[in-house]
Amino acid sequence: MKKTKKILIGAMLSLGLFSCSNNDDNSSKVVAEEHSFEFNAQTDASSPTGKNAATSYTLTVEAVGKDGKVLDTKTFTGTASGQINDKLTTTTGDVEIHVKVLPATIPIKNISILPKNEKTKEPGKAIVIAALPATGEVKVNYDTIQKEIKVITQGIESFIPSDGFLDRLSAVSVETTVGTAAPVKRYKTFAYDSKGNLVSSVYVNAGVTEKSEYVYEAGRLIKINKTVGAKTTTEVLTYTGDNITLLKNELGGYQSSYVYDGAKIVTATDTGTNAVTSTLSYNAQNPLRMTYKTNAMNQSLVYILNTNVDPFATSIPAAYLKLLSYKGEDKTNIESEQVDGTTALTATYTYEKDSKGRIVKKTRVTKDGTVVTSTSVTTYQYLSK
Repeated sequence: MKKTKKILIGAMLSLGLFSCSNNDDNSSKVVAEEHSFEFNAQTDASSPTGKNAATSYTLTVEAVGKDGKVLDTKTFTGTASGQINDKLTTTTGDVEIHVKVLPATIPIKNISILPKNEKTKEPGKAIVIAALPATGEVKVNYDTIQKEIKVITQGIESFIPSDGFLDRLSAVSVETTVGTAAPVKRYKTFAYDSKGNLVSSVYVNAGVTEKSEYVYEAGRLIKINKTVGAKTTTEVLTYTGDNITLLKNELGGYQSSYVYDGAKIVTATDTGTNAVTSTLSYNAQNPLRMTYKTNAMNQSLVYILNTNVDPFATSIPAAYLKLLSYKGEDKTNIESEQVDGTTALTATYTYEKDSKGRIVKKTRVTKDGTVVTSTSVTTYQYLSK
């Protein structure tokens, strides 16, 4: 009978029907209420040479109770860089979260864990871990009193994210199909420091990986180091006021200069093998007219804009984003476009948004008359759901 009582009491304790506390400090009580732990991370399985070779990996995320039992677990496998998002659910918040990757050499970065009491719907303080250490493993625990994640593993760079931090982009993928050809896929991931500055990105296109590092001075982006394989080039940015007026590639031998009207680019000149001069004009009705002039082309495009909030606006420094947008890269504020004077060549854009109003998908369809010539689908992922 004594043995039976011990078993019953142990079972009730494990189910949270009893809580242990110090009579002098009732605040230390542990309440058995269902919790969830949203988990986000980036994997970088591309090879260090920048070629298309990749290493397969297995990433395991576990919620472990104080008795050492695994309460919930998620396993992810793959051979390509990507964004991971899932959720662990437990009957108590008094748990440890274990994150482990095999092989340990696979970089896992931008790891965020967002706790939430599912009974009260109250979120706890999230944590961001910059990257897994060389061991490929990290352990954290959840403090149910302070409602925050605390790192157990020593020597780990981590921080509590500021408001809006987890709404930054973590990855963007683009799949383009032209005619009957096989789709072409591109992929880019982003990493940030504790202040929310973009510090690095990885771009994979046609089997080649380009890694970029962003350097700041007095809060301004002043330099971008881009590496493909063993070759690194540096782009240096020069400002006039708050605008970037010159971007010079020190090794590639080309540069781009920009003229502004207030905060808007009106002329952009690229030097090098494919010299291009672009002139931009705007009007009160919203359309943007852009004229490209090169040795072989003098073409004018007209864009009809919308009021979408650009997902890159929270992720890329505003001055640099202007340079990307004028080239037509990363635009999410377009409804349609056409070649000036030609009704046959048109492109239309449609968007999907999540419950937070963030753009998660953009589809661009180009037509020559009624015939679809290409379709491009861009998917946006964020540091949290």
